[in-house]
Parts: sequence; structure tokens; C-alpha cells
Amino acid sequence: MNDLGSIRRPVHPLGLETKNLPIKQLAALADALQTVSSVLSGLREQPRFAGDSTYNEAGRLLEDLHDQINCEIDDVWGEVEARPVVTVEEAEWKFGILLRQFSGGCDNPANAIAEMAKLAAEMDWQVRKGGAA
Repeated sequence: MNDLGSIRRPVHPLGLETKNLPIKQLAALADALQTVSSVLSGLREQPRFAGDSTYNEAGRLLEDLHDQINCEIDDVWGEVEARPVVTVEEAEWKFGILLRQFSGGCDNPANAIAEMAKLAAEMDWQVRKGGAA
């Protein structure tokens, strides 16, 4: 279970099995899910999904699906973050995936840069420890 403030939700609410995916495939999945999320976000804002105060029933279903996809994206990012890297290629993919978390902006850019620098140094150490060039 993951925490969203005081709300608990299941890990991978759509049931995506990602444990055995290589980091490169997790990156592709995260990109695809991000695209689907953006499309759903645009669709639900169309007048045909409007209700009295927010969305009609179909719009609420799209909103629920959008929320679940965003949870899947968060779960993929969390899985990538927890995985050690062995090769330079894995480190590059991992860094790219985690950097995307900040692509929409962040509250404290200095902290974000510090976290990314720490992550880069940690991955470099992991690659060196794993014997990769």
C-alpha cells in the first residue's frame, strides 16, 4: 500500500506487473503512461464530460482512470528509484526517469538539484562497485 496523505491505496492499482521489467522498459512504460494521462486529462475537460459542478458520470470515470494511471506512474518512478544500477546505461535511464519527476516544476528547485546530484553520485558509485565501465 502507498500513502497519499491520509489515504491509502494499493500499489499498482491497475495491476501492472513491473517487477521484472528492465529499467529501459520502465522508462518506456512511464512515458506511455504519461502520454495516456495527458490525453485523459484533455478528454475529461471537453464539454461532453461536463456535469453540474464538475464532471458528469462519464467524466468522473475518466477522472478515476486518470488518477489510477497517475498512481501507476508514481509506482513506476518509485520502483526505478529503489533499484540499484550495475551498468552505465542503466544509470542513464534511471537518472532520466527520475529527472522527469521534476519536469512539471517543483516547490524548491535547489532541493531538487541537490537530490538529483546525490542520485547521480550514488548511481556512479553503484556502477563502479558493479564493475561496469
